[in-house]
Amino acid sequence: MSFREPGYPKVRNLGNNIIEIDYGPNGEVTLDAIKSAYEQHVAMQLPGKQGVLVTAEGLVRADRDAQRFASSDEVRAITQAVALVTRTF
Repeated sequence: MSFREPGYPKVRNLGNNIIEIDYGPNGEVTLDAIKSAYEQHVAMQLPGKQGVLVTAEGLVRADRDAQRFASSDEVRAITQAVALVTRTF
């Protein structure tokens, strides 16, 4: 799956101030993918900061640029906490 494909990764509102970002079977988190997740999160226009549940079907690796963006002020402004859950079995 292309990281530039609209809707990748899948981002959905789980309610109770929690959103899920699902990277599916691809464990590589690139800058394009994380920016897409951020844009989808912002488009939801949810009030305040949200908890973020990141899911994937295997081990997750983020490139350096993605890590920097995830730590930026603009992302922290809408993120309360982050949890990572992977399905590795």
